[in-house]
Amino acid sequence: MSFGPKPRDWSIKMNKKERRLAMATALQSAASAMIVVDDISGNISAPGTNAFNKSLMAWGVGASEKAYVITKDANENVAKSARNIERVVQTDVSHLNVYDILNADKVIVEASALAHIPPFSARTAPRGNRLRASADTYNTLECFFGTTRPCN
Repeated sequence: MSFGPKPRDWSIKMNKKERRLAMATALQSAASAMIVVDDISGNISAPGTNAFNKSLMAWGVGASEKAYVITKDANENVAKSARNIERVVQTDVSHLNVYDILNADKVIVEASALAHIPPFSARTAPRGNRLRASADTYNTLECFFGTTRPCN
């Protein structure tokens, strides 16, 4: 065969700074729909979809809303309870995903997980005119991640 199929790599390279900026922008846009919960695993003692659904309703997530649940560690009970609900995506802090944050109607974050989300600052923004975030984006994130100044 003269012109047969050849293996190609179609992946796109993305710089670390661009990746951090994308995550910072996604978190900033989801800040209005974010719900901070003290302890997600405290409400779920044994794996069960029904108990997790009741917890979601108590936290203000509607029956038709998509939810993205972020925990500090991969808790087995929470993972087993959430995996059978189609509208819920559960992950730990080390596996955050920009698509899942933007796709969710409500983002539920465990309070202990907030301290482990890597801080994003203006120093990580790339230079040049390709990607530029406003100062409000970083101010909101600094306020959200618990700096000393009060939030508006």
